[in-house]
Amino acid sequence: MKLKNYLILPLIFLLPLFSYVNAITLQELRNDTNLKLVITTDRADFYIDQKFTKDISLTANEPKIQSIIYIVDYKNALIFEDHITYTYNPSFSIKQQIEDKIKSGIPKNQKLIDDILADKEVASGITSASSRKVVYSFDGKVLNSSIQPKTLTFENWGTPGYELGNEIYLLIYNHTYDNF
Repeated sequence: MKLKNYLILPLIFLLPLFSYVNAITLQELRNDTNLKLVITTDRADFYIDQKFTKDISLTANEPKIQSIIYIVDYKNALIFEDHITYTYNPSFSIKQQIEDKIKSGIPKNQKLIDDILADKEVASGITSASSRKVVYSFDGKVLNSSIQPKTLTFENWGTPGYELGNEIYLLIYNHTYDNF
């Protein structure tokens, strides 16, 4: 029993080393070749870490992709690191919805596409769940790090969350989610 206690004590002191968060500065973020800049605005830049983007799907019917994204918030001088999982429902892709409508006898025309795009603003078919968030200052100081409960967020079509998911889908499958 005493031997067990002696083995546990050094592990307690080593634990902080294993939970250390790798800080990232704005300059390192911009120069990292594994990071792909996918959205840029006057207020923020959105990056995808290509090295940590992978398909974790259990079935082909509902693709699930895990990634790390970085959001640079210029207004508040912050970098957000988000460990995220995107899930896609293929029945909501534009291509699939057009095929379903044509099969039901509706002719393919601009009105059909406009109606589908209006529907996608309500239900895009993409959900995301964040598992960990880290907030850095531009000089790389960790301001906050937390494990998140896996709450499913339904991404609205055309929003940054949707666009990031679409770009991550492109990295894995070589076409965008709504490629038609």
